[in-house]
Amino acid sequence: MEKDNRLLKLMIAHHGLIEVLLAVFKDSLSDSEKALKALGDLGWQTEKHFFTEEKVNFRFVFYNQEDVYKITQHLIEEHSQILGMINKIEGQLQEKKEIELNSLSDLLQEHRETEEKILYPKMDELLSQYQKDLMIERINEVVLIK
Repeated sequence: MEKDNRLLKLMIAHHGLIEVLLAVFKDSLSDSEKALKALGDLGWQTEKHFFTEEKVNFRFVFYNQEDVYKITQHLIEEHSQILGMINKIEGQLQEKKEIELNSLSDLLQEHRETEEKILYPKMDELLSQYQKDLMIERINEVVLIK
């Protein structure tokens, strides 16, 4: 029987969207109005992505799955850091200060790799088909990639 990795594929698609929105933001930095809109889009999609992870996906990780649980707790901390960086960048844009994106880009990349290479493959292994179907259904209620 073929392994169901739709959850991993869905999260990879979400990560790809965030990566594209970051690139759009970088490309719009010469026009502060466009940059603010692009940053707003990036922030909104990132918040929705984190919401689905914390309120849907991570709720299926149980304390007795200690290694996976520790990963999710670390990722939740990174969610706060990433959103804080986006807010800081918004302030820098509004104050017409120099924007530093390397820290955000690096953290997003590390975060993505942890999820795609460790967390979601492990969740695909541990969760029942019913749980994965329910997660995908709920994720799609919140975040539809158009």
